[in-house]
Amino acid sequence: MSQDKVAKHAVSVGLLTLLSRVLGYIRDSINAALFGAGLVSDAYFVAFRIPNLLRDLVAEGSFTAAFVPTFSHTLEKEGEEKAWEVASLVLNLLVIFLVCIVALGIIASPFIVHVMAPNFSNTPHKAELTILLTKILFPFIGFVSLSAFFMGILNSHKSFTLPALAPSLFNITMILTGRYICPLFGADPQNTIIGWSYGALLGSLIQMGVQIPLVMKYGFKYSLKVSFTHPSVRRMFSLLFPAIVGLSVTQINLVINTIIAAWGPDGSVTYLYYGNRLMQLPLALFGISVATVILPLLSQQVARGSREEVRQLFSQAIRLVFFLILPASVGLCVLSYPINSMLFRHGNFDSNDVSATALTSIYYSLGLFAYAGIRVTQTVYYAYLDTWTPLKIGLISIVLNIALNIAFIHPLSYCGPALATSMSATVSFVFLLIFLRRKMQRIMGRQILLSFIKILFASGIMGLISYYFNNFSTNLLANSIGFEGNTFNQLLEIIITISFSIIIYYILCIILRIEERVSITNLLRRKTL
Repeated sequence: MSQDKVAKHAVSVGLLTLLSRVLGYIRDSINAALFGAGLVSDAYFVAFRIPNLLRDLVAEGSFTAAFVPTFSHTLEKEGEEKAWEVASLVLNLLVIFLVCIVALGIIASPFIVHVMAPNFSNTPHKAELTILLTKILFPFIGFVSLSAFFMGILNSHKSFTLPALAPSLFNITMILTGRYICPLFGADPQNTIIGWSYGALLGSLIQMGVQIPLVMKYGFKYSLKVSFTHPSVRRMFSLLFPAIVGLSVTQINLVINTIIAAWGPDGSVTYLYYGNRLMQLPLALFGISVATVILPLLSQQVARGSREEVRQLFSQAIRLVFFLILPASVGLCVLSYPINSMLFRHGNFDSNDVSATALTSIYYSLGLFAYAGIRVTQTVYYAYLDTWTPLKIGLISIVLNIALNIAFIHPLSYCGPALATSMSATVSFVFLLIFLRRKMQRIMGRQILLSFIKILFASGIMGLISYYFNNFSTNLLANSIGFEGNTFNQLLEIIITISFSIIIYYILCIILRIEERVSITNLLRRKTL
C-alpha cells in the first residue's frame, strides 16, 4: 500500500479521533469546573486509573494486537466462515474472563486502592470515596473490552470510521452526565462525583453497543461454543499475555507515576492526569491512528510472505508519524499554558492549578515522538506474531521509569514522574528499532533517520518563531480588541498561533525537501476537489 493510501486512512481515523479528543477536553473541562483539583478529583482519577489501565491491558492495546493479526490471518488463509468461528470462540472466552475480572476487582477494591494510594487513608473520607468510585467504575473495563473486540473485527474488514467515531459517543454521554445526571446527586462534590462515575459506565456501554449492528452486517455468526484448544484461539492467547505488558507499558508507567504522585500534596495526581491528557490528543490523532490503520495491513502482508512490502509500509508509516508528531510536540511546549488555561481554568480550577498542569504537559510532550513511535513499531512485531520482544523491552522501560521517578520526584516534585515517563519511553523506542532491524535485516533506517533529523530541525525552528509570534499576537489582541483572557479570546489566540505555525512549518518542509509533506498535500488536494 502506498504512503498516500496509508495517509488517507490515517487522516480519516485521525479526524474522527480529533472529534473524540475535542469532546474529551470538553468533558475534562466540565470535570475540572465541577471538582477542581483536590480530594474529590484525586479520588476519582485514582479510581479511574485502575480500570483505565485494565482497558489497555485487556482491551484497546494488547487484545487488539493479539486478535487483529489472528483474525486477519484466518480471514486471509482460511476464509470468512473460519474467521467468524474464531471470532465467536474468542468472544465467549472474553466474556467469561471479563465477568471474573470485574467481580474480582469489585471485591478487591479496598486492597487495590491501598496499594495505589496508601496515604489516602491519612485524609478523612478520601480512601473511602476512592474505594466506592473504584467499585462503581470497574464494570467499565468489561464494556470497553467488548468494544475493542468489535473494533478489531471492523478494522480487519478495512472499516475504520465507526470504531473511530464510537469514543465520541462516550464523551458526549459524559458531557450530558455533567449537565443532567450529576445535579441529581446533590451539590456536595463527594456525592456529585458518584453521578459522574455512573455516566462513565453508561458511556462505555454506548461505545460498545453502537458497533454491534455493523459487525452483524459484515456476517458475524455467533455460537455458544467454547473451546480453549482451537489452533487460532490458542495462537491468539499465546500472543495476549506478552502483549498485555509490551503494549501497555505507557499505562503501567502512568500508574507508577500516580502511585509516586499520590505521596505528594493534594492536587498532584490531578496535575499529572490533566498534563497527560493534553499530550494524548496528538498521540491519538497521529500515532495511534496510523498504528490502527497499518496493523491489519501489515498482518495481511505478513500472511502473504511479502517482507519487502512490510518494510516499505513500516518506513512510510513511521516517517509519516514523525512528520505529524514532532511539530505537534513542539507546539504543545510553546502553547502549553494557554491551551491548559482555556481548557481547565474554570470554576474551582485556578491559575496555580493551570501553571502546574502546563508544566507537566511540557515534560510529557518531550517524549511524544517516542510514545507514537512505539505504537507504530510494535505493530510490526505483532503482525509477525512476536509479542515477546516488545514485552522484554517493556519490562526494561518499566524498571527504568521506576528508577527515574525516584530520582526526579524530590527535585522536580509532580513534574518528575512526567519527565521519567518521557525518558523511559525514548529508551524503549530506540531498543524496539534496534531489535526490529535485527529481525528484518534492514528497516530503511538511513532514510528514517534522515527524515527524523530534517523534521526535528524544521519543528525546532517553527517552535522558536511561534514562541515569539504568540507573545506578539497576545499583546496585539490585548491592545486592539481589549483581550481579557476569557475562553473565547484564548481560543482565538491559540488558533492564530497554530495557523501561523502550520504555515511556517510547511514552508520549512519545502525548503528542506521533506518528502512526507507530498502525501499530506496530495490528500488535501483530493479532499478539496
